[in-house]
This record gives sequence, structure tokens and C-alpha cells, in this order.
Amino acid sequence: MEWFIVVGDVIILLGLGALALFARNYLPSYTKEKGKNLATREDIEEITDKIESVKTEYAKELEGLKSQLNAKFHAQTVRFEKEFHVYEKIWKALLEIKNSTVKLRPISDTVDSRVSEEDRKRERLERFGKAFDCFYPAVYENKPFFPPDIFTRLEQLLILMNVESHGYSARSPDPNHPLYDSKYFDTAEANAEKIREETEAICELMRQKIESL
Repeated sequence: MEWFIVVGDVIILLGLGALALFARNYLPSYTKEKGKNLATREDIEEITDKIESVKTEYAKELEGLKSQLNAKFHAQTVRFEKEFHVYEKIWKALLEIKNSTVKLRPISDTVDSRVSEEDRKRERLERFGKAFDCFYPAVYENKPFFPPDIFTRLEQLLILMNVESHGYSARSPDPNHPLYDSKYFDTAEANAEKIREETEAICELMRQKIESL
């Protein structure tokens, strides 16, 4: 019986020794590894949070950039449509005023003998006045939409047209007329050529501008 007790004590002692050995050799490494695993999980969670934060911030910036591009594209589209409409409108008015100006006193003039000079002059000046009344506001009401070089040309053309209409209304080719002008037709021809040149120059500038829009 005592032997059995001794054997039991030995077994208990061996078990306690093995437990002590396990605790000394295994538990520290296990605890350390668990700490590592815990730290690794925390690191991963932190990195994941940072990645998600960057992704969210990137998505916001991307959305903002898309919004800016869309707004810019819309503004460019509106600008193109507006400028194209302005050029279309001014070109139509420009052709009308050019034709009515050069027809005030054409070099090869055909007249109706049944119409007096005064009536013919009044009719031509009225046609010029109507065209001018359309052209002038088309130029100045749309001034912000014209590049400076085009607007300058348009102003120069308006001056030439005024000079020509004044020359026609205030001078006469008739030597017996009090307002006789010996250079009446020479001046008319020179003015008509300048008006054609300015009109073509404006057309070319507008064409280049439209191509660049």
C-alpha cells in the first residue's frame, strides 16, 4: 500500500515537473506568438483602414475632377454654340450691309429714267439704313463674344460704310449739281474695294476662330 502511495507521489511529482517544464518552455513562446498574431491583426486592420481612407479620398477627388471636367465641357459647348450663333448672325447681317453699301453708287449703274435722282437716292439710302440698323446692334450687342481682332475689323468696316453712305448722300456726279464731286466714282470704287477687302478679312478670321473652337 505504501508502495502504491510512493508510486502515486512519484507520478504526481513527474506530472508537476512536466507541467513546470511545459510552462517554462512553451508558454512564453506561445504567449509571444499570440502577441505577434494580435499585433499583426491590429497592423492589418490599421493598414486596411488607411487603404479604405485613401480609396475614399481618391474617389472624392476623382468625382470632383469628373464634375469639373463636365462643367468645363458644358461651358465649352455653350460657348461654342453661342459664338457660332453670333458668327452666323453677324455674317448674314454683314452680307446684307455690304451689298446695300456697294450698290449705293455702283460703277456700272443702271437707272430707271422714270425714277427721279432724288427718289432713287432715297430708296437706296433707305435700303442701306435698314441693313445698317441690323448690322450695328449685331456688332455691339455681341461685343463680348468677338475676339479683339474681329471686333476691330467690324468697327473699321462700320466706319467705311458710313463714309460711303455720306459720300453718296452728300455728293453728286452731275457737273451741273451744286454738290458736284469730280472724284465721285473714283471714291466710290475705292470705298467699295476697301469694304470688300474688310468683309473677306472678317470672314477669314471668323472661319479660323470657328475651326479653333
